[in-house]
Amino acid sequence: MESIPFVGASMFSSLDNLDDWYSQIIYDGSDFEFYLRAGTSNTVMDYGIAFTLDGVFQDIKVEYDGKVTDYNTMHIVQIPAGSSKIFKVMLRPNIGKRGDVLQFRNSSVSNVTALVTEDNVNYAILPCILSPSP
Repeated sequence: MESIPFVGASMFSSLDNLDDWYSQIIYDGSDFEFYLRAGTSNTVMDYGIAFTLDGVFQDIKVEYDGKVTDYNTMHIVQIPAGSSKIFKVMLRPNIGKRGDVLQFRNSSVSNVTALVTEDNVNYAILPCILSPSP
């Protein structure tokens, strides 16, 4: 596997416990924040960070390397070869109302230069569903 470029990512509700998966979202009507740790194999990787609630892309800010981005639906970050980084993500929901339980999905993109030009082609978009903690 070390000769194959890849990115692995996991999410956490707190930097105090990086073993704790981020739980399902019960929307309280306000913005929220969480942490994403992403690591790569043997090559520097540009990595697109994006998230959806109930299938709708959300506006996020990302804090990394001491900088905070503006709100956007996707941000490109660079992960050095053979390392991992922790990113703080601030999400501003554009759907839902107080009390709703929302399906949260990480829609990270490993090939940020790929353009969708035809149907039935793999464009290296790698969504993963995050399960609630037990």
